[in-house]
Amino acid sequence: MEDALRLEVYARIHDMSSPIFKSTKYLDVRYIPETLQGREHERTLLKKRILRPLARGDVPRNQLLFGPTGSGKTVCVRQILKEIPSNVLKCYLVADMSVYQILKSIAGEFGANITELNIHTNEYWKRVQKAADGRTVCIILDEIDKMLIKNRKNDFSLLYKFSREMDACVIGVTNNLLFEQMIRDDRDRSSFLYDEIIFSPYNATELRDILERRASMAFHEGVLDEEVVPLISAFAASKNGDARYGLDLLSLCGNICEEEDRDHVTEADVRQAQRLADMMLVYRAVNKLTSSQKLLLYAIFTTKDTSPTTIYACYNRLISDGMNGSKLTTKWLSILAQELELLGFVDIFRKGRGRGRGTDFTIQPSGSIDRKYMVDTLTSMIV
Repeated sequence: MEDALRLEVYARIHDMSSPIFKSTKYLDVRYIPETLQGREHERTLLKKRILRPLARGDVPRNQLLFGPTGSGKTVCVRQILKEIPSNVLKCYLVADMSVYQILKSIAGEFGANITELNIHTNEYWKRVQKAADGRTVCIILDEIDKMLIKNRKNDFSLLYKFSREMDACVIGVTNNLLFEQMIRDDRDRSSFLYDEIIFSPYNATELRDILERRASMAFHEGVLDEEVVPLISAFAASKNGDARYGLDLLSLCGNICEEEDRDHVTEADVRQAQRLADMMLVYRAVNKLTSSQKLLLYAIFTTKDTSPTTIYACYNRLISDGMNGSKLTTKWLSILAQELELLGFVDIFRKGRGRGRGTDFTIQPSGSIDRKYMVDTLTSMIV
């Protein structure tokens, strides 16, 4: 509710005298529309799996929502969240953080005291349990795959705890189809049982419907040239049907016109917005990485040789030259490279040497990422 209010206030202040925008809130990723175009089947299925058991007094099975970025997973699950009965404790959070931070956030959402310092992870778990007090709990962990990556060395088995020590339904949201392989803790693997819902990419027609509806609410009539929405829809379709990318382009187009004191959005604005959006995507993704991950990624993108030995030597040489990071063993650098693969930054090609003789592999920058954008972004962060 507070996020929605802040979004409304910001939009009204921003749009008060705008010749372009009626209300920018309809282009914001935090906006939850009343209807979800092109996702009727997925929404109905999730609603049945969550709300029907709750109505009977049962705990729903865990759910995992798979699909590429911008395919409607988060909007769908947040719509359902609003329909969960008030007697059920519920919480939504982006799980791109440590287990400690996740439990602290959940405890705060459930009304527990989180202002004290030096509280142990187990204490926050106890506070979550106490706040639940035997009631059914529904927790949505968006980007649940990031939680597994960030907590690879943490022995606090959160998914096991929710599955075995509380009447909880966990709804995970991820764009990583290798999610199950990322669950390394045997307790999590055996106890966290879930049903899947697959969100396929939006096609160009669906994207056009979504963007036309949002544009009609966000922009003054007649501001957009007729080719603007079809072109943005085509660009978003080329990004694996990413509706979020399309909304970003719409917003950037309007901002470009406002900064230049114009009252009309053209095809040229769309193409300029596309260049800016692509750079923003790279920056946002890289900015979330650790110092060691950024430095290894820099070594991979600036080294022509794809052999791990050369790349790791480049990494450690950068550390010796004073770059921010820590020297790591070959084993840990290999683990970091696998994490970068799971995050979509690099491609690792493996080839067996024969039975019992191990595996050779090479590491290459992902073909879906512009090398120059990536190097420029990393350089600005690590130098």
